[in-house]
Amino acid sequence: MSFDKELALRVLLALGTGGGIAIAGWLLARLIRKHIGASALLYSRTVFILGLVIGVFFAVMSLGFSWRGALATAGVTGTVLALLITFVAQTSISNFISGYFLLLDKSFKEGDVIEMGDTVGIVTEIGFLSVKLRTFDNIMVRIPNTEVLNATVKNLTANQIRRIETMVGVSYKSDPEKAIRVIKEALALDPLFLANPEPVVIAKGFGEHSVNIRVMAWIDNEDFFEASSRLITLVKEALEAAGFEIPLPQVVVRRED
Repeated sequence: MSFDKELALRVLLALGTGGGIAIAGWLLARLIRKHIGASALLYSRTVFILGLVIGVFFAVMSLGFSWRGALATAGVTGTVLALLITFVAQTSISNFISGYFLLLDKSFKEGDVIEMGDTVGIVTEIGFLSVKLRTFDNIMVRIPNTEVLNATVKNLTANQIRRIETMVGVSYKSDPEKAIRVIKEALALDPLFLANPEPVVIAKGFGEHSVNIRVMAWIDNEDFFEASSRLITLVKEALEAAGFEIPLPQVVVRRED
């Protein structure tokens, strides 16, 4: 069996050309991922796949095929694959296209905390077919891109600051205006709560056993969990220290003889 040096050289050239272009696509994908940001995952993967396709195309040409023949072959193959994919995986194509719309919309990026329906979590990946979230109890949730695109999504970390609130009741015997002043003074002394925008404390309404006071304060997003807990304890401690009674639910029974 004779050894065809020319064929061997062509094969090596094809492997070198195709491999070089594929590696270049891989490196470009890594650069996109590194410098554009984590949300560029879908873009970087697309560049990598295009690099592979172009690498294969030039590898075929290196074996002696004309570019017209290579394109014709690619065109026929691509048409057949497109028809097959359209028939078998219409949902996947829809998710793939929706992924690009999500990136172009820029409503959220990887690392953001979003709320969608009853699900709240950190965006870990915006992929070809789905968005992946990690909930705060460390559960991975996969949501198809089409569902995310058509849903109402709240980005809880889009802005540096956010507002939190709580409700507290004081006895009907108490002075609600004084209670409001006490709460405002306590909020002003705690560094977790921002002075600008300033907290809002208002009488909200009449409850069954108390006058209800709504307390709203602005915080840095990164302090959300700590500040949410602190707001409740601060209001309770401030009111009790000032002599206010936070009434418990009670039932009055009258007996008529």
